[in-house]
Amino acid sequence: MAKLKQVEQLKSNQNTLLHGFVILFPLLVISLLYSTKAVDAVLLPKFIAFAVFTIFINAVALKNAQAFDIIKQQLFFKIYVAYLSTSLISVYISRNFGDGVFEWLKLFLFGNSIFAISIYFYHHKKFIEQFVNAINILNAVIVIIGFVQFLIIFSKQHLTHTATYEVTATFGHKNIFAEMLFLTFPFTLYNLFTKQGKWKWLSGTSAFLTLFLITLTLTRAVWLATIAGFFISFPFYFYALIKGKKIKSQLKLYKKNILIIVLLCIAILSSILVYSRIDSFNTIKMQTLTISSFKYGSVGERFQLWKKSIQVFKESPIVGKGLGSWKIEVLKYGHKGLETENNITFHQRPHNDFIWIAAEQGIVGLLVYLSLVILLLFLLIKLILKSEYAHEKLFYFLVLYAYSGYLIYSCLSFPKERIEHQIVLAFLFSIVIINSTKKSSTNQNISNPFLFFIPLILISGYALKIGISRFVSETHLQK
Repeated sequence: MAKLKQVEQLKSNQNTLLHGFVILFPLLVISLLYSTKAVDAVLLPKFIAFAVFTIFINAVALKNAQAFDIIKQQLFFKIYVAYLSTSLISVYISRNFGDGVFEWLKLFLFGNSIFAISIYFYHHKKFIEQFVNAINILNAVIVIIGFVQFLIIFSKQHLTHTATYEVTATFGHKNIFAEMLFLTFPFTLYNLFTKQGKWKWLSGTSAFLTLFLITLTLTRAVWLATIAGFFISFPFYFYALIKGKKIKSQLKLYKKNILIIVLLCIAILSSILVYSRIDSFNTIKMQTLTISSFKYGSVGERFQLWKKSIQVFKESPIVGKGLGSWKIEVLKYGHKGLETENNITFHQRPHNDFIWIAAEQGIVGLLVYLSLVILLLFLLIKLILKSEYAHEKLFYFLVLYAYSGYLIYSCLSFPKERIEHQIVLAFLFSIVIINSTKKSSTNQNISNPFLFFIPLILISGYALKIGISRFVSETHLQK
């Protein structure tokens, strides 16, 4: 009897370690990878590691046959298969076949990782708690790195808008750094209002410094996501609190939400005060005013890119011009008045994910992509309204906040290309899918997932091969 308990305890410890690895490796290792040997110091190293992780999570998900049968029936994956299929057509018609294949493999790894994570964690009761703790650690790490970089810049030179571009953490660009700060920010709030002790203090400090750094990076897309995302998602949460059955416990948490607004205001106002002292308040003022200006600066440049991208879309509105082809097709429409007029700089993306999809994959690809977006928003709102406990409502509201903000800055940037964004979203989507399914205890008609996973692992292996090949090529180019 004693030996049986020891065996069970050993298995439990092994499972705990494995669960921890599956969450921590992608969030705390892959998201922070960086290599100066590649032309793009972050994209390929993270792509290679993401392919390795996808192979691994496919392999460990194999043992959960019951969850496989349930998860594979979910509408999200049926739509995603349709998206991969339309994207495969885009690869076939692309004038830039190599980049088209690479872009398709990124889409595949993203969808495959959501599928495998959903299966692996389907019966795991502490998935949300472990994910939130991991994302809080990730936020703390990038906040510390970014804050140290900020202090180094301040000690060496006068802080200006140009100097803020050196604050990148390990993401290669300050805009991506700001986007990752925002994407992890809501979950610092979750721990702040549901935890006690060290987690509460860590999350509170991280949340404050996150908003401080978001303001100082002067990234307008993230400013917009932080503010507009909150006002878009909060009404659903507020309505759910008022209509909740356990009104007393709901209202206690509701009162705490006043602190969220206070925290936002104090962090933002203090960062504005600090920046205005070391540079000029006029810089922040101009950044704010130019958010809606389509004539000047980077906003004006992006607006011109969007107009040219729409012209590319009109050439082939049904199926688009092909994955990876935007950077080639847009050249025919000239670059007068753009940064690329010097023939040294070339735009790789239109800085709008939706326009990018429309131009390369046509209205068919865009509609399928929007179907995924709408489905996820619907599932999130449903979870907020139907969750019984206050902490569950809070969590799903914060997921909705994060995803709404992501969609907002997707209109001004290109997060769908970046692996670190996709990793965070893969876990968020998996949580939403798992908790939107009806749990079943039946063991009838359980299929063998082995044959299903073989092609997934093979394609992930091919993605790994392509990633390594491109990385080696870029290291030679750097030399």
